[in-house]
Amino acid sequence: MDPISVLSGDINSRDIVVRLNAVKRLSTIAVVLGPEGTRTKLIPFLIEFVNNSDDEVSQAIATELGSFIPFVGGPNFAHCILPPLETLAQAEETVVRDQAVESLVPIAEQLPAAEFDKYFIPLVAKLIDGDWFTSKISAASLIPLAYSKTNDVSARETLRKGFLNLCEDDSPLVRRAASSHFGRFVDVVEKEYVESLLLPAFLKLANDDQESVQLLVVPNCVAITAHLPAAFASKEILAKFKGCIASNSWRVRCVVADHFVDMCQVLGEAIVATEMTGLLSKILFKETEPEAEVRAAATRQLKNFVALLPATAVVDFAVPAVKTIGSDVSPHVRSALSSIVMGIVPLCGQVETNSKLLPILVNFLKDEIPEVRLNIISNIQELIEVIGAQEVSKAMAKPIIELGVDPQWRVRLATAERMPNFAEHLGVEQFDEHFTSMCITWLGDSVFSVREAAIECTKKLSKIFGNDWANKFVVPKLVELSTHTNSRHRLTPLFACKELCQVVGPAISS
Repeated sequence: MDPISVLSGDINSRDIVVRLNAVKRLSTIAVVLGPEGTRTKLIPFLIEFVNNSDDEVSQAIATELGSFIPFVGGPNFAHCILPPLETLAQAEETVVRDQAVESLVPIAEQLPAAEFDKYFIPLVAKLIDGDWFTSKISAASLIPLAYSKTNDVSARETLRKGFLNLCEDDSPLVRRAASSHFGRFVDVVEKEYVESLLLPAFLKLANDDQESVQLLVVPNCVAITAHLPAAFASKEILAKFKGCIASNSWRVRCVVADHFVDMCQVLGEAIVATEMTGLLSKILFKETEPEAEVRAAATRQLKNFVALLPATAVVDFAVPAVKTIGSDVSPHVRSALSSIVMGIVPLCGQVETNSKLLPILVNFLKDEIPEVRLNIISNIQELIEVIGAQEVSKAMAKPIIELGVDPQWRVRLATAERMPNFAEHLGVEQFDEHFTSMCITWLGDSVFSVREAAIECTKKLSKIFGNDWANKFVVPKLVELSTHTNSRHRLTPLFACKELCQVVGPAISS
């Protein structure tokens, strides 16, 4: 029986499962037909079929065709697969178009240079000149690849003009697509065209009245700045970046926050020191930024931004910023700060941390939001490395003990995991004074994960402090738990003994 006839019957079935299974067998049919039969029979059949196929089947066909090069005879014949994918790249359904483009990419990359210029460049040109916005959206994503691979001067000029036309298209969806791939195109275009052609196109997109296009202005600021002279970057691009910070759309300002450090890195140290601290402050503090999501996004960038500042400016900016954000009314903002604040500690140094940051960190340990407390205790090792365990214990002993009985078990777990870090730096007397009782209590915690962490904690503490410490504190607790009415707690001594035997002496082990 002719394989194409079988395929035709199944792929036109009313049952969607039968149709999808037929598509999944395309590679098998191609093997049966051989390379020549695939090129002359199967591909023409698919070219005709995809014009009227439903979306789910079309997407499946686009997926299969992406790996079809071996079945048509290798890269020299890969151009045979382009026509059905060209049709699918113009589909109205987004997932079909995206899959067609995704499959076109590996095929284009494997085409020989002559075949690429002969078949792929015209395909992209046809998509650019398509009557519907769908083909233009697909063209926008393929132009950077086509431009990077072709060396034909005429083809490159066509692609440049085509991309600029997409940037000015009447459809906001097309302009958005062009804007989303603007950075990729800037990376492959010759430097002389960046300033003369792409900069004016960028400035027009930056003034677009559609929010969907405006959201992409900031990443494009970063992309084009890396390819422009410093004078242009500090004048034209920075002005647009400032405009985004002043945007009425909180989503645009949120994108600014997400890409703020990226922009700083391409602008250079001089502009960062003179311009960017003031700009970040506008989206960092409640006085100038009303949206908590924007402030939280900006806060997450604070550590990496501070790392770009000159050493003399770090403390002057970072400490007041941390203090102000630490009292923000939004729990999301405080949580964002708690996740990065320990990374700022090494940048501020021991003296400034001790005198200015430590009181703020102590307050974080008492925050009403469990995530804030968890973030601080989880990263407390960085603080210990800067100011030492003695100072941390002196300032934070009481809040840490309170974390040890925190209602949130994840906070108790994180605290238990950090105790050996203190033990390594504190003497046994100081540790016993503040933390030993808490560590032993965790062995009887109501949550298994905490009890498990407590066993590991006491194992490490026994190794640090020795057999006498284990015999004095750990063994009595395990004996007590061995007679507990709850079987889950009676299991704890068994698990603990297994771990402790690895570190304590034979007298205690026996």
